[in-house]
Amino acid sequence: MLNIYPEFYDAFHCLAATCPDSCCVSWAVVVDEDAAEHYRRVPGALGEKLREVMETDEDGDLIFRMEGGRCPFFDADGLCRIQRELGEEGLCQTCFKFPRLTHDYGHFIEHGLTLACPEAARLILTQKGPRKLIQRTDDTPEEETNLDEDWLSTLQTLRRQLLDELWSADCGEEEALAVCLLHTQWAQDYADGFDPAPFDREAALTAVGGQGGQSGVMEALLQMHRELEILTPQWAELLREAAQWTDPLPSMPQTGILRPLAEEYLYRYWLQAADDDDLLGRMILLGVNALVVRRLAQVKLAKTGELTIHDLLWLCQLYSKEVEHDEVNREMLLEKLLDDEGLAVDEIAGVCLKT
Repeated sequence: MLNIYPEFYDAFHCLAATCPDSCCVSWAVVVDEDAAEHYRRVPGALGEKLREVMETDEDGDLIFRMEGGRCPFFDADGLCRIQRELGEEGLCQTCFKFPRLTHDYGHFIEHGLTLACPEAARLILTQKGPRKLIQRTDDTPEEETNLDEDWLSTLQTLRRQLLDELWSADCGEEEALAVCLLHTQWAQDYADGFDPAPFDREAALTAVGGQGGQSGVMEALLQMHRELEILTPQWAELLREAAQWTDPLPSMPQTGILRPLAEEYLYRYWLQAADDDDLLGRMILLGVNALVVRRLAQVKLAKTGELTIHDLLWLCQLYSKEVEHDEVNREMLLEKLLDDEGLAVDEIAGVCLKT
C-alpha cells in the first residue's frame, strides 16, 4: 500500500506536561472495545478506577466519564496515569493515535495531523511554502472500494491546480484564500454535471470584490458559532466578546497562516468528495474558519495593540478543537450555512478579501 505523509509528520512529538491545551481536557475519551477488554482485566487500584469511570454515553460510545472537565487519568503533573503505569501500549486507540489522521482511498492512504493539537497546529501553520510529501510503501494489501477511480483522479488533478493557485506569489494571502473558495465553487458546478467555462481567476475575483461583502455576515457567523456546543469557557468568552464589540477594528496584517490553513483543508477534506461529490460543503467551512479566527484576532489586536504568531496559532487550534474537529458541530454549522442564502461561497470569499 502506498502511504503519503507531509514532511513534518515525523517531527511531531507530544508536548505532554508542557502542552498548553492538553487533549486530556474538555474531551471525553472514546474507548475501543479491545482496550476496554484489557481495562476490565487490569488489577489493582488503576484497574478499579478504569472500571469505575467507563460508561456508555448518549451516543452509544464507551467513554471515560470526565471528572472536573478532564480525563480522570490526567494527573496533576500533566501526564497520563494509564501510560505511566501500563506504558504506551496500554492506551486506547483514541489516545494512541491523536492527533494523527488517516484517509484511506483503497489504493493509497493519506496521513496527516489535526489542528486541534497545539503542537500539530504549529507544525502545520508555520510552513513557509507548499508542504512536501513523503511516500512510503508497506505490505498492506490494497483494498477494493466503491470509489469512482476516474473521479478520484480528477479530484487529485483539481487539488493540484488549487494548490498551485494558493501558493502563487503574485497575490496576498486573503486573495489566495478567496481564489481557493471560488475555484471550489467552479469545481462543484463541474461535479454536479454542469459544463462551466474554464475557471477565470481574475473574473471571479472581480465579481466578488465588487460586492465588498454584505454587512452583517460576520455577526451571523459569530451567532452561528455561539449556538454550537461549546466545550470551554474561554471559547464562549471569545465569541461573546467578538459578537458584542462595537469599536472600530484594525486591519489585519499578512499573518502567513491562511495559505497553510487552506492547504490543510485541501489535504484533509478534498478527496473525501470522491465518496459523495460534496466539495463545496467541506471547503466553505475553510472560509468560515478563516473569517472567525480573523475576527477574534482583530479583537485581540484592538484590545492589546499586539498580535503574535502564538496568538494566531492558539486561535486556530482552539477553533479546530471546538468546531472543526467536532463532527457534530461541523455538520450543524454546515447545515446552518446552507440554510442561510446570504452566506453563499461568493459572499464569504468577498468578506475574505476585506482586511
